Amino acid sequence: MYVFHSVNAGLFYQVEDCGLLIDTLHDGGRGFSCTPGNILNQIAAHTNVAAKEIHLTFTHLHDDHFSGKQVRDFMRKYPTAKNCMPEMWISGVNLDENIRRTYILDLGRSHLTAFPTVHDGKEYAKVPHQSLMLQASGQQHLICGDALLDLSLARHVQRACPGDICAAFVNVYQLASKPGQAFLKAICPRHIFLYHLPFKEDDIFPIEKSQ
Repeated sequence: MYVFHSVNAGLFYQVEDCGLLIDTLHDGGRGFSCTPGNILNQIAAHTNVAAKEIHLTFTHLHDDHFSGKQVRDFMRKYPTAKNCMPEMWISGVNLDENIRRTYILDLGRSHLTAFPTVHDGKEYAKVPHQSLMLQASGQQHLICGDALLDLSLARHVQRACPGDICAAFVNVYQLASKPGQAFLKAICPRHIFLYHLPFKEDDIFPIEKSQ
């Protein structure tokens, strides 16, 4: 299994001859970057890495994660691709944890489990959102997206996908928050990767070097 981070929250997974794009086809703006042109060119040329088949999924449809035009272009090129969209869920707001559902996408050598989750931030709480667990090559990788992480979600993840979690992809603010830290402590991933990062030239909040 190989994983490649493009920009923002974009991830590309390849498991043998099957590829999965997560939050990879997106627009930019507001301090985030567009999908790199070389990735779009490879898709257009149908030369994506070594994958014979390639699928799509998105944590949510904000424009730093999703572009409708790019997805339509992609589906014309890959008409048999599976697409796991968050719009299949009712928003996670006010869902009792005991009735939370999961959606499992069979990708041959891998499985993708989608959890309905709440987008972090009060102004985004009703935005349909899902977090994802990719199970492949004997590993579990959790892709959090922009979810509100807490102990309730940790218990749900553990029930739906028991066993060790090899990697968790989280935003910086999720790692910095106390509920996020409690979530990560509960699921105890072997590796934590910070993502959702723009290119340097698009970053409107650069970290200044200390004098």
